[in-house]
Amino acid sequence: MVVAETVGPRCDRQSMDSPVVFALVRSADPSGVSGVGVVAWGVLFGDGRAVTQWTGETTGVRQIMVWDSIRDIETIHGHSGATRVVFGPVRDG
Repeated sequence: MVVAETVGPRCDRQSMDSPVVFALVRSADPSGVSGVGVVAWGVLFGDGRAVTQWTGETTGVRQIMVWDSIRDIETIHGHSGATRVVFGPVRDG
């Protein structure tokens, strides 16, 4: 499961006037592919849809994906709590 953390302004869909930046931050890499730390950057839009781009740090692949919701990202990439969605400014390291 992805755990959403709010850093800075409130980030619920009802209060969003503009897109909000987030990062997928992984504390462990069960797949052995993506690595740990910030593995993807994303933008959450007011309608709940999101876009992610992988950093490509370990694979060289910087794939961009469009998602219907943060929950969809969580379902595919949550890795049983090993990945967090962190809203706002994020520093890797």
